Amino acid sequence: MNYKRKGNLIFTKLDRDEEILESLKEICRHLELETAIVLSGVGQLHHTTLGYYKGKGDYTPEVFEETYELLSMTGTIIHQPDGDYIPHIHVVLGEVDKNTIGGHLIKGLVGVTCEITLLTSNISIKRSYNPETGLKEMVLD
Repeated sequence: MNYKRKGNLIFTKLDRDEEILESLKEICRHLELETAIVLSGVGQLHHTTLGYYKGKGDYTPEVFEETYELLSMTGTIIHQPDGDYIPHIHVVLGEVDKNTIGGHLIKGLVGVTCEITLLTSNISIKRSYNPETGLKEMVLD
């Protein structure tokens, strides 16, 4: 993993077989970020798990073992009071026949490479469990 920061922008290059969410959390910890917005992400993923929220307790995770082009990636990474970071990221993946799949990124390993651009903010946002939805939702106090 390599990254370069100037002001509020961070350009990131992840290498083969790096786990994308853990790598992003590591960057946030190292730079002690409050909040990061995923502006873009392109590259290649394999062994990817995507979810689709159908209702409380039903996130329908599905594993996609093959290699896919990462066509689009967007979301947030929010620092929690306990020191952890919670990424909420959605992706669109392209198949070799040019069909697409997408969803909430639960896990993904980098194929050849992955390039991600983050925008940082010092706005303090938290996530809190909502018993009605079963989700850790954004709290804007």
